[in-house]
Amino acid sequence: MKRTVFKLASSLIISISLSFSVLASEKLTSKDFREVAEKVEKLSAQYGSDGVLVALDIDDTILSLNQDLGGEAWFNWQSDLLAKDPQSSYLVAKDFNQLLAINGKIMAMTSAHPTQAEIPSLIKAMQDKGVSVIVVTSRGPSDRDATFRHMKSNGMDFSKTAAGSAAGIPGDYKPYTTKVEKRKLTLDEIKQYKLDAARPVHYEAGILFTAGQHKGGVLKTVLARAHKKYASIVFVDNTQKHLDRMHEAFPEKDVVTFLFNRQDDEIKRFKDGDKSAVTENWKKFKATWDSVFPEQLTH
Repeated sequence: MKRTVFKLASSLIISISLSFSVLASEKLTSKDFREVAEKVEKLSAQYGSDGVLVALDIDDTILSLNQDLGGEAWFNWQSDLLAKDPQSSYLVAKDFNQLLAINGKIMAMTSAHPTQAEIPSLIKAMQDKGVSVIVVTSRGPSDRDATFRHMKSNGMDFSKTAAGSAAGIPGDYKPYTTKVEKRKLTLDEIKQYKLDAARPVHYEAGILFTAGQHKGGVLKTVLARAHKKYASIVFVDNTQKHLDRMHEAFPEKDVVTFLFNRQDDEIKRFKDGDKSAVTENWKKFKATWDSVFPEQLTH
């Protein structure tokens, strides 16, 4: 009898603990990165600075390109055309992988600026307090050099507070596989996250290049490889599906997500506006590139 009561009590405690974990998670919206910093400070007081992981998106979240061509709104427009209007005259690529490659070449020639002037200093303040701050971006491995240049020119360095080794994971790698001995996600998770054939990703100096894949799922594989565990994850992104996927990947953790909508007006301007100017800029870019590197851009 006593053993039965003990088992019931233990089950109840576990159930309450799990329920509390779910209830503790939050979905917030903000235009001000200072609100993110305030939440991180509170969570650090609760879990300790080493118990909190801050993961940040790049495009139209902490940085924005200095022109429309190659920016996130342009990339999303092109992705939508591939899916919904593959014969569109506006399309620059034949498939998603080619779009990633083209975008990488455009990005290599561009500069970026913080979406909010205080962001670099607020990130540094978190890092100085011992909080792990990393980047989880939809950019692909081909965007590596441009991304590190963008970060350096804006005074941001994620290597000193990277999850795991600052060196990251050597080379590009596929984040999941169906081979039992190598995979970091279960087959059920691969199915749940609706993951198709894996594209190579890259993790270096605190920056995770997910190549447009499930951000929560890919981050899970990185933390498993790095043998890192956090009580709480704060994830900031300007796209709701990526935030939802972080909650999906870490239901057992105190996950706080911020829908960072500071760039919403700019995104709406591009989405609803005339595309002739950006299309003309693409044509000029392609003509210049093709004249120097023939057969290397869209072939």
